[in-house]
Amino acid sequence: MKKYLGIYIIAAYFLINGIGGFCQLIPLIIQGDFTAQIYSPIVFNTGFLVAGCGLIWRKGWGRNFALFFNGISILVGLRHLLTYFYGESSEIISIFKGLSDFLIAGLIYFYLFKAKIKTLFPKSPVSWCILGLFLLLYSLNQDTGNVIIDTFWTILTIVGLAISGYGAKQLRESTPQNPIFTNKDI
Repeated sequence: MKKYLGIYIIAAYFLINGIGGFCQLIPLIIQGDFTAQIYSPIVFNTGFLVAGCGLIWRKGWGRNFALFFNGISILVGLRHLLTYFYGESSEIISIFKGLSDFLIAGLIYFYLFKAKIKTLFPKSPVSWCILGLFLLLYSLNQDTGNVIIDTFWTILTIVGLAISGYGAKQLRESTPQNPIFTNKDI
């Protein structure tokens, strides 16, 4: 356990974010406020919990979920910085939140992309297909009326398609002589 303590620290980070996110939704759930705004946080908090559990169990899908939702954290950090610099928020805390999101995400990417750590997790192309499809469908569903934000969602639609394509490519490359799935994954 001590040898790969970083995996457990990153897993704890994802689990704490997921649980904390659900705790913030409790007042809305108690009030019965089931507007469309509550569903996205439920999906994302569930994704954080899945990533944390998958990392603890050293599953390939856990690493993929962690990488994907870490990217979401970068987008949240970018949003904090943009809201400060472009007028929606004049609170200095937005800069701190944005920069801390970037720093934490950078450290997580650095650790999870290390060759020694990468080999601990089996490939999981199905999870890439699912995550790419999720991003593709979520991005297609966004229409804000703002040209810049809608362009951003269009780019994320293309990124989702590329992620799904990457997973499909891994699936095609797997052969019976070189299976991607092992008994360890089941």
